[in-house]
Amino acid sequence: MPTDADEDAQWRRVFMEELRQNVNGDNDSSMASNSNRSMVAAAGIVAGVSVLVGLQFPFLFPKSAPYMATPGPKIRHALKFLKKTRRRDSDKNPSQPPVFVDLGSGDGQAVYEAARLGYRAIGIEFNWTLWAISSMRRQLFWTRQEKALSSFLRQDFHSYNLKNADTIMIFAIPKTMPILGSKIQLECGPGTDIVAYRFGIPLAIENSESDLSQDKPSRPLDESEQAVRLHADLIYDRADMRIYRTKF
Repeated sequence: MPTDADEDAQWRRVFMEELRQNVNGDNDSSMASNSNRSMVAAAGIVAGVSVLVGLQFPFLFPKSAPYMATPGPKIRHALKFLKKTRRRDSDKNPSQPPVFVDLGSGDGQAVYEAARLGYRAIGIEFNWTLWAISSMRRQLFWTRQEKALSSFLRQDFHSYNLKNADTIMIFAIPKTMPILGSKIQLECGPGTDIVAYRFGIPLAIENSESDLSQDKPSRPLDESEQAVRLHADLIYDRADMRIYRTKF
């Protein structure tokens, strides 16, 4: 018959075996849990990096120009100047809101400012990231009226016809300006307002803003300017923002 000492020894062996299994089981569960958390964290890091690279990729290989924002107050002041000075009968369709087109609309700020002032505002943006950002801003944060008066098109500005535009906004690098000048010559008519930030439009400029305010006569045009279909008057020149009004 087993003695009390034998039963005690057997009980101790069973207890130690159960304790070892419990400890090992907890360690295995803890290791599995830590492994799962590490995999989730790694997946999150990879996803975050992928999103950042995806957002930055369009800026690494710009089609026409790198993205640079135009300050909202400068756009607002220029458009308010136009609202005060532009005659409604000079618009393409006087019975409808004047059409504002931003070539390279970026984050959509110029389109927003134009829609706030009652323009039918259209943003043309080739960069899909900027197009998505501006479209999301419009959908989430703009008023119903501002959304009704605005739209963003994801396309190259070369393929957008400007014949119905009353006002055109441009902020491009100098090498792009001659291309835009040729496009304006081909597609726009007299009375179109060209709002250009920092860099001038290569049109035959006859008068400056100071000349107009002092009622000075137009300067004579040279032979290259006489061959140009459209000419323009510089009617606004403040804080790097210029407005040109086209004419024959």
